[in-house]
Amino acid sequence: MAREQLVAQVVRLVLRGRSVDVVGDRGTGRTTVLERVGAELVDREWSAVRLRGLPALRGAPFAALSLAGIAPARDARTVSIAAAVDELCGLLPAGRGVVLVDDEADLDEASRGVVAAAGARTGAPIVQTRTREAGVGPALPLSVALTPLGYDEFEDALAEHAGIRFDPSTMSQLFALSAGHIGHGLALFDAAVVERRLDEVDGRLVARADLWCASLAAPAESLLEALDATLREALELLAFVGPVDIAALQPVIGDTTFERLEANGLIALVDSGPRSLVAVTPPLIAEHIRSSTPALRRGRLLGTIETLRRPDDDLLPMPSEEEPPAHQDAQFVRVVHERLRARQLVARSEWSRMADRSAAVFYLDASIRMPLADASVDRIFAETAAAPGDEESAARWEALDADHRAFHHREAATAVARLREAAPSLPHFGGLLLAKAVELELLLLGNPETDTLPDPDDPDLPEAVRIDLHQTLAHVLTSRGDVAASERHLEAAATIGAPDGMVAGLLHGMNLLLAGDLAGAALLAAREFDIARAQLDPERMRGFGHLLCVCGVFSGDLADADEVIRQVRALGDPVSVPPFADRDLAIVASVIAARRGRRETAERLLADASRAALPSNPLPGGNLGWAEAQLLAGRGDLEAAADRLAADGDEAWGRGATVTAALAYLAACEVDASPSRLALHRPRIAEVRVALVADQLEYVVALVERSPDRLAAAAHRAEASGRFSLALAGLRRAAQEYAQSGLPAREKETADAADRLEARLSPRRIETARFVSDRIELTVRERQVVRLAAEKWTNAQIATELVLSLRTVESHLHKAMRKIGAQRRTELAAYLEGDDLDR
Repeated sequence: MAREQLVAQVVRLVLRGRSVDVVGDRGTGRTTVLERVGAELVDREWSAVRLRGLPALRGAPFAALSLAGIAPARDARTVSIAAAVDELCGLLPAGRGVVLVDDEADLDEASRGVVAAAGARTGAPIVQTRTREAGVGPALPLSVALTPLGYDEFEDALAEHAGIRFDPSTMSQLFALSAGHIGHGLALFDAAVVERRLDEVDGRLVARADLWCASLAAPAESLLEALDATLREALELLAFVGPVDIAALQPVIGDTTFERLEANGLIALVDSGPRSLVAVTPPLIAEHIRSSTPALRRGRLLGTIETLRRPDDDLLPMPSEEEPPAHQDAQFVRVVHERLRARQLVARSEWSRMADRSAAVFYLDASIRMPLADASVDRIFAETAAAPGDEESAARWEALDADHRAFHHREAATAVARLREAAPSLPHFGGLLLAKAVELELLLLGNPETDTLPDPDDPDLPEAVRIDLHQTLAHVLTSRGDVAASERHLEAAATIGAPDGMVAGLLHGMNLLLAGDLAGAALLAAREFDIARAQLDPERMRGFGHLLCVCGVFSGDLADADEVIRQVRALGDPVSVPPFADRDLAIVASVIAARRGRRETAERLLADASRAALPSNPLPGGNLGWAEAQLLAGRGDLEAAADRLAADGDEAWGRGATVTAALAYLAACEVDASPSRLALHRPRIAEVRVALVADQLEYVVALVERSPDRLAAAAHRAEASGRFSLALAGLRRAAQEYAQSGLPAREKETADAADRLEARLSPRRIETARFVSDRIELTVRERQVVRLAAEKWTNAQIATELVLSLRTVESHLHKAMRKIGAQRRTELAAYLEGDDLDR
């Protein structure tokens, strides 16, 4: 539940005379909620008595009352207790008094008794906060739970506190380290500011180093002081190994120890299918342990971790069929980060022992996936450059070095030249370097030189080289629209051995999309995304999440897009690995937000995507011009939007990415449906022979010609391939054209066909506005007021819920209804149908 809603709920209960427990873990913001409840009640002319329990004064009679200014006699005689009760009752006027108790479990017994007696005598409600494990005082009849914040709410709260937004990687670190608890997040931020760990870059705060600060060690250590040696050692092992299947640690940590750690609130279980992962909580404890453990003990713990590694990676969880709620985002992101960290620790240990190229590749591969790793990766490359090893390891090392030079140092041409220079020195595995050179040309430079590649069917080449060559050629062919040839290479790679599952899966999914099988592509992407999430694989989540969202935009069914975007955004930016998927997902998210009328969100996501400073992806769904044009079209500047799309098409065509170019040209012709623009772009579009392009060309031609018969035919063709957005838009436009042509019977027939299709797709809401937003642009606060008004809340209830004045609510509602064109509140529900205005 959002904090504003929770405060409003507690206030409503108090106004009805009910007492409430506010329950939450450390750092969830219990005190802030209590303060806001008190402020809201005081604004309503209530009298609020505030007490706070302190661990150090738990044994001192009347300590909490004395600190609150209520000063009874210091002994425990009956007359003194009665006097304290009388004094407290005098501060609680009938029907307008409330007692607010923070950290009730730390209240001294005398103060607790006085509060209970005063509440019973006056009927004044009591609102008290407690942690989940606290069980000292009596629980109240009603309770509300403070769960960790979801990523979006956490980001907004921290940005409001800081007065500035954060870059995605920094925010992801804060989110994961705090486990979504805003109290921990604020402490992390404040400590990072004091220790100068944050820089302002392009209007955003960026972490210059890891956000763990030495100043946080004391509060973290205070949570460990009471642990015996067995619990401390178990917690240290968990901190170093990272989240792991609990069954894998049972030989080392017994069930009794696990139960004691859980009772102390120091571990959390994260469900993943039939398995449970166990992790240290709060995460700041794990950071403290890792930073303070002596070197010799650290080495022994790492040795224990090595014994837990299994060749089949059995420590990974299994897929779960249930979608996690938003408040578990932080736990999941923390688990992902911890697994990456644990993998790097093991890799570093292996490199220290073996110091060969194979260990170097493992160490580098683990390190480049860590946040804020760029400087350390440069050092590791220098450290491992002369390591001995076999030819394959040398080739893998050179390929990683080329990726790092191209994407981090922006030296793509140099990286490609070095790869082609080094290839002849590796007679058996030089093909890996040549394949990497072509891949970098495809992604960053354009017009890849595929004629430099060896024959992937050469039986004398190692299997690993042949697989890489086939996959690289498939990638190039997909970008050029030769789906059949691409699939032949993917099949050949699979026949030889096990190809890179992510690359092969993404290319196969894209081929399905280009061939017009949107349902097949979306099914593949959804399945692989779920598997990637269960396996804690952020790269695969980004890749298949982007593919799933692209399928959603083309089909018009965006039901899965919001969930995918939320989960992937919380992971933060990839650092040294190719960041196309993350950048491209931001592009798609911007397009979706713009089509829903959420301009501020769309512009922020577009700014995030632009910071990557990368060329357009040669595959569909990764060109910045798409998002920029969507925003221009939403403002009504259709000609500028079409020009921006056409420029994107020209750039992609010049780089040899003909499919992406053709789709950009088609979008330009759809936005500006003029014969001259179609005539300009049609020759190039016609060269790209894939179903996705052909279907849209048929629609665009009919649109330009204003032919209702052709529009209806194009719509039915789009429906057959799963492009429901295009189908509904085509049928609606055909009906309009029939009406203007004076053919009412055909108009009704076509409109009825559109209605039947929409009914068949129900309850899914298909986006049909395409490049023109079908949503009126409201402010964030206007959207919140409209949502509650549509749910039949009164203005007074909305004011309580959003902690606003009644006049402010009336003003927001009046402006919103005027924008929407609604005359009555009952019309707001139709506006909201199928749209998530809270995002």
